Amino acid sequence: MSNGLDNNQIIALIVNFSILLVSLGVSIFLIFKIKFDDKNYRLLFVIYTLYWISPMLLREYTSQMHNNMLAAGWTDMPLWLPVTVYGIIGLFWKPLNDLLSHRLKSRKNVIFISLGIQAIGTIPMIVAPSLATNIIQSITVGIGASGIAVFNLMFNEQYAKKKVFLTVTLLSLPPLLAEFFSSVLQCCVTSFLPYGAKGAEYINIVKYMWVVGLVCIVITTICTFFVKEKSAYLYQDNKYKEPVQNKWDASVVILLIFAAAITSFIKFCTSGGTAITELEYIGGEKQPIISWRVNTNAYQGYLSVIFTIGQMAANILTGLFLVKRMNKWTIFSIASGLWIIYVILSASILNVYSRLVTNIINGFAFGMTYNLIVGMVMNKFFTKTNRITPVTLYNTGLSIGICSSQFFNTFMKEDVFAVDPITKEHTLSWGDFVWRNWIVTIAVIATIVIMWALFTGSYWITKKHPPQRIRVNRVRNQQDMDD
Repeated sequence: MSNGLDNNQIIALIVNFSILLVSLGVSIFLIFKIKFDDKNYRLLFVIYTLYWISPMLLREYTSQMHNNMLAAGWTDMPLWLPVTVYGIIGLFWKPLNDLLSHRLKSRKNVIFISLGIQAIGTIPMIVAPSLATNIIQSITVGIGASGIAVFNLMFNEQYAKKKVFLTVTLLSLPPLLAEFFSSVLQCCVTSFLPYGAKGAEYINIVKYMWVVGLVCIVITTICTFFVKEKSAYLYQDNKYKEPVQNKWDASVVILLIFAAAITSFIKFCTSGGTAITELEYIGGEKQPIISWRVNTNAYQGYLSVIFTIGQMAANILTGLFLVKRMNKWTIFSIASGLWIIYVILSASILNVYSRLVTNIINGFAFGMTYNLIVGMVMNKFFTKTNRITPVTLYNTGLSIGICSSQFFNTFMKEDVFAVDPITKEHTLSWGDFVWRNWIVTIAVIATIVIMWALFTGSYWITKKHPPQRIRVNRVRNQQDMDD
């Protein structure tokens, strides 16, 4: 690493830190301006935001660290290994969260378990970055991300039983705020990177991102002690939901889960670590228009910020306005069309700034589809068991999408990540990159069409065979359903 920071790095650090302070102030103001029916709701809202900062801070840089380990000659393992375990662990851990909640009669204790595992998994990456420690932290980040279903159910059971879409809208804000903060924190850390930093030089600076993540975990753990949870409320919100009790109801849930998997697949194919790597390539030495070559180190985290702004706008617009004025199929169709427009634009205009700006469409389309699917799933419950919930199966679908996207990205875009260990330059030619980009675009458009078809099927089954609500006469948190 070069001694000291150059003027560009100092400016970037000041800008990013200023944005962090302003964002913190605005977030505190908004949290206290939102009207909550219960002060504990506000506290849980804050904790949910804090909880998400660490997973979102670290998951996008799992691939970046592995790429630089390859550049440093520390490993020759393929990229899919560390990034795929993040999704694979969710396939098993999300159902386990339901079982633990059922046995412990507490979702709060499940959150504590998740935080403890995340803290343990973060430390090795700080002390000795390597392929093994990168895989370990990726697993624990996946465990942390699996907690989304726990928070969703806890909010709905404890505070908002009758207002599913309002709950979905409010619950979409903490992850978005967390993603915004994590993006700014990422930019603060990467501001210390000199232009063109690769390999060990990159790793020795970026590893401090895991220090920031550990601090967030500790703060979240302390705050969680103050959350009040009434175990008698577990599963009580079922009386306000639609039961899954026949083949038509089950078919709707299955179609929504597959649609959710594709939604997750598209998001992780077009955002996150993959998008950051593509941004570096587009602004790097292979860019044929010299004036378009840009040092993206200090600002690449704002890809996520722009995505988050689009997603937040879509969540608010969908949850508070569109669902009252349009049917869900129309809204989903609009979102699918916007997503197709985005992927075509991103393949057509290969410029750093245009990629940053158009990413707001990406976030907006994802926010609309996500809100609709999770809102419909949260409004359902299984009549024969509490050991597993539709929300957990939905989140398992998201994990399947994440795993699939990492295999897809590795297979289709691995050459984009490749860097010559001596020159530290990308090995893929610009012409091959453009050709590969259009192949990926066609594949993503095809998956968007499939996603739309799955949602259309679930919507029309619901119209033809509406679920029959049943009366729930008592609190359903006892073992009589399962034991």
